[in-house]
Amino acid sequence: MNAVYIMLIHAIAIESIGLHYWLHSWNAIAAYILLIANIYGVLYFLAEINATRLTPFVLTDSHLLLQSGFSKSMYLPLENVKEIMYYVGPEKFSRQEMNDLYDARVPDLMQEKPMFDILLKDPQVYELMYGLKRKASRIVLNVDEPERFYQEVLNRLNQK
Repeated sequence: MNAVYIMLIHAIAIESIGLHYWLHSWNAIAAYILLIANIYGVLYFLAEINATRLTPFVLTDSHLLLQSGFSKSMYLPLENVKEIMYYVGPEKFSRQEMNDLYDARVPDLMQEKPMFDILLKDPQVYELMYGLKRKASRIVLNVDEPERFYQEVLNRLNQK
């Protein structure tokens, strides 16, 4: 699930050891500054793994909260959902499709095909790291219990 983050933690740890010793022979202050930055990076990735693991998607009567760790989130009012369907498209998206798409899947080395495709009536704002905001008119996501999720969303949409 979080293989990308685990790989990055290993890369930072290995890079820190070698680069710290080489940089320390040249400039000790720069070596310690880089070491602190690398420790911060490792802590951030550990926090991202835990946030992804502990933050489920939340479905209420009025909205769907999609949050993937710290890196991205979307508050989606259910009245803005035009259609929810099982995803049947290609596994990879073109660059043009990515501009109009909110990918709520967890990043992984071998990205799985999305389970669901949600089309929106109007483009919805979603938030990225550092307060960046984008708009999407389509959402793709994976869930642990696909049939239950699909039925719950349909029930809530039909209530409106």
